[in-house]
Amino acid sequence: MLEYVIVGLIVAAAAFYTVRKYMPAAWRKRLSYRVGGSESTLGRMLNPDPGCGSGCNTCKACADPVPAPDDARRVIKIHRP
Repeated sequence: MLEYVIVGLIVAAAAFYTVRKYMPAAWRKRLSYRVGGSESTLGRMLNPDPGCGSGCNTCKACADPVPAPDDARRVIKIHRP
């Protein structure tokens, strides 16, 4: 019986995480304000402000910087086996 409760809690937590991650930002913001905004724990969990690791991939802040090329031309060397 205890195993079913533990598995149920794990499944519920995974479902909450998935819904929170893929819910549109407008819906998350509205839901966050309905449950208490930034003053409640659930409101902070539903915070719609994206940060690094949110998966938005719009600000490119998490991306590695691209090194500037030294020269516009590149030399390709072909080595025969």
